[in-house]
Amino acid sequence: MRQIDSFGSILGVRAAPFGDLDRLKAFAHSGYLTYVIDAPRLYTGHGKEDRKIGDRIGKAAGLRDSHVYLLYSRDERFNKLTAAYLEARLIDIAHDLGIPLANGTRPFGSFPILSDDLEQLVQHAQILLQVAAFLR
Repeated sequence: MRQIDSFGSILGVRAAPFGDLDRLKAFAHSGYLTYVIDAPRLYTGHGKEDRKIGDRIGKAAGLRDSHVYLLYSRDERFNKLTAAYLEARLIDIAHDLGIPLANGTRPFGSFPILSDDLEQLVQHAQILLQVAAFLR
């Protein structure tokens, strides 16, 4: 299990093999989070800490050998809107890079709506994911 807290933003990331998800979530905070499941077809979602992560992509998706990354914050500004925006942008970025996605749709469609206020947070999330050994 890996934990990276940022000094440069309100975000942190926790990462572990998908099989350790229960243990990973035991260390989670209360509040919203955005998550990335690095399976053969990448899946990104968001929700509260009690979210059943991985339930929407099915057993055949290769979850057993995948890793999960939880992006979280203890700051109250990281709310449902912020978590959903981060999810949508990570999906858009993966789509633009040609990474196979398990997500059925792009939340913003073909023409993403960008928020100048939140884009710096998206960029910081990408850096934290890299530090946490997310290789794609």
